[in-house]
Amino acid sequence: MEQAQEPSPPEGDARPAPNFDKERARREQIDADLAELKLRRERGELIELETILSAVRSEYAVVRTRFGSLPGRLAAQIDPTRAIELQPIIADQVDDILRELSVDDDLAAQLDGDGEGCDGAADDTPLDAEADASPESDRVG
Repeated sequence: MEQAQEPSPPEGDARPAPNFDKERARREQIDADLAELKLRRERGELIELETILSAVRSEYAVVRTRFGSLPGRLAAQIDPTRAIELQPIIADQVDDILRELSVDDDLAAQLDGDGEGCDGAADDTPLDAEADASPESDRVG
């Protein structure tokens, strides 16, 4: 007895026939991955991207403020008689440092600005919290 053959796609239709078992397995894997992410978030093993960005922005603001006042204070401490001359030299160095920080801030803006993370996921994409997530733990200043 001959086995029935699946009909071949019409001429010019190059789309492969759907593989329902493969698609079902893919969907089940996605569901399992989402359930694992949810569990890890509930256990405190993941941190929302916006939480990290907010902490970084806050710390950068503190650093910028502290560095901004440095040229005047340092120039007067180094040599009060030449403070006016030294202040712009120190300020240039401080500006260089702050520019480097702004590169990191630009990265944060890229991650946050268009609502997409580095892998194209939405803002609420959780990140692994392997290290201490407390913004106070590594406070600068």
